[in-house]
Amino acid sequence: MVRVNRRGQVVLAAAVVVAVALVPMFVAYLQLGHPPDAAAEAARADGVADERRYLQRATTTATEDARTGPPDGTFRRLNASLGNATARLAARGAARDRSYRVGYAPETATRIAREDCPGGENRAFGPCDAVAGVVLQPRANTTAVVAVALSLRVRSPRGTTNATVVVRPPA
Repeated sequence: MVRVNRRGQVVLAAAVVVAVALVPMFVAYLQLGHPPDAAAEAARADGVADERRYLQRATTTATEDARTGPPDGTFRRLNASLGNATARLAARGAARDRSYRVGYAPETATRIAREDCPGGENRAFGPCDAVAGVVLQPRANTTAVVAVALSLRVRSPRGTTNATVVVRPPA
């Protein structure tokens, strides 16, 4: 009589189960070296993603501050508030071994005033006017800031990066 030893079959089946369980882990390990997200990599590569966010927040705050007071001083108040924000950015850059130069982008503001000025038949707004890099529009006896166009130059040991930041504050 021949005895069939099933222990070998059980060991073989267990080895197959372990091998099948290791396949997803091996595939996951291979994916750790996958190419990064192109958009996120481009934002990091230009080196100004943090600065863009900072300027967007600072400009939004500055436009809110500029709304208080008489309409004829809107640009002056906005300019003063942005000047303070860019001074803080410069101090922050010195701590990070970078230098920043922030200024207005009048060409971009002129294009926005010409091509993208809010209006329409149900709106009683005046025409947009680009003052330096700020697009202003008269609305109901006030001056609204439609957009602020800023040019940003970042110099670091890795090189120089130029960017244009356009902020459209909430109405």
